[in-house]
Amino acid sequence: MSTLKNHSILIRSIPTLRSTFNVSKQRSISTTLPLLWQSKPKQPQQQQQQQQQNNNHNDQKYPSKQPRQHLMKIDIPAAKAHKHLFTIPTDPHVAAQRVARIAKVTSPDDALEYLKCLRVGLQSTAAWNTIIQQFGNQGKASQAEKCFVQMRKRNIPPNEQTFTVLISAWAHSSSPSAIRHAEENIDRMARYDIKPSIFHYNTLLLTYEKTNTPIQNVFMNLPCQPNEYTYSIAFRCADNVDFVKKLWEQVQQKISTVKNNKNDKNNNKKASSLAEKARQITMTEEALTTTSKINEDNSEFTLDDRLVASFLQALGKTARDSDDIQLGIDTIEQLYGLHPSSSLPTTTPTSKTTITRQSKHHMLTPSVYSLDAILRFCGRSRRYKLGRDYYNLALKQYPELVPDKPLLDTRAWLDGANNNNNHTKKRHLKSK
Repeated sequence: MSTLKNHSILIRSIPTLRSTFNVSKQRSISTTLPLLWQSKPKQPQQQQQQQQQNNNHNDQKYPSKQPRQHLMKIDIPAAKAHKHLFTIPTDPHVAAQRVARIAKVTSPDDALEYLKCLRVGLQSTAAWNTIIQQFGNQGKASQAEKCFVQMRKRNIPPNEQTFTVLISAWAHSSSPSAIRHAEENIDRMARYDIKPSIFHYNTLLLTYEKTNTPIQNVFMNLPCQPNEYTYSIAFRCADNVDFVKKLWEQVQQKISTVKNNKNDKNNNKKASSLAEKARQITMTEEALTTTSKINEDNSEFTLDDRLVASFLQALGKTARDSDDIQLGIDTIEQLYGLHPSSSLPTTTPTSKTTITRQSKHHMLTPSVYSLDAILRFCGRSRRYKLGRDYYNLALKQYPELVPDKPLLDTRAWLDGANNNNNHTKKRHLKSK
């Protein structure tokens, strides 16, 4: 009896189970239908290809392995106009390159703001040297000095290049105290255990040249050996012929020393291979350092057109008599092999001005720059016919020499000065 009762109860519950199952099934379908309607429609094939290309382009431009650089928060117009430059660099080397780029594209002030916003670990001596040099090239020496102070506040050590650009900044400055500030930077180098080199003193002499200050005393007291560039500056600043002659004697001595050293090296090339191996074995790091210092003190001295032109310019400006002029004429003949008939001396030159003639293979080849200096020397010496003879003879002996516009202008100036001189002589004769 109990079994039948349970069976009847089970049969009566079947419709209820069916209805419950249908309701849950309908609810599941009804909840999924809105999601299906909200799904995006399928894109055409062309749009899918275009989207794939855009994704590939973005992947190449911003690789996943290399994170994008973050922009720096600098409130200046240049940072908004050149966002690709005002980003946080990865190392000090990249930061120094970025500073140089910003200074070139925008201004040194913007580059300074960029450098000051970097953390100290990304700042370097090279980056600050770039900023100081940029301000110095614009003649803003005071601003360059302020950059040096800010550099030291960040405990960034200066190097030799730092003081070179600092002294050069005063060489470009028009301040009346430029020489004093440049000399103070030379003295300041000792605080950082940096020994001034000839490059620093050459930059100091440029400050003297900019202010038209005589440099005879400074040149004679240089603590290091001058090079050809030092002599060129000294010639341009010379104000008396005795100093010019003394400088030229030193130049000739250096040239003869270099030639003798070359001859000695050629003679010593025949050393035995065993002795050469022994010499290489015994050379230590200390010996290499000592040898480099000796070679630096006795470096090769090169005589070039710039140095000769500076000498002729100084001699033509300071010459007092015909012997001084003859020194320049003999030098032109010795170096360039130009010996026109009008260059014969009117008086017998003294032993001090006599120069031994050398064979032709020791001479320089004249350029348009050196020929221009020769013509100007003749014009200052009032040897106008000699200048025309030098011009014609140089073009004849050196056919590869093609005059440029400055040389043609100098030739025209020489002809005009010659015509004026002839008119003056005619008027003088008529008055007699």
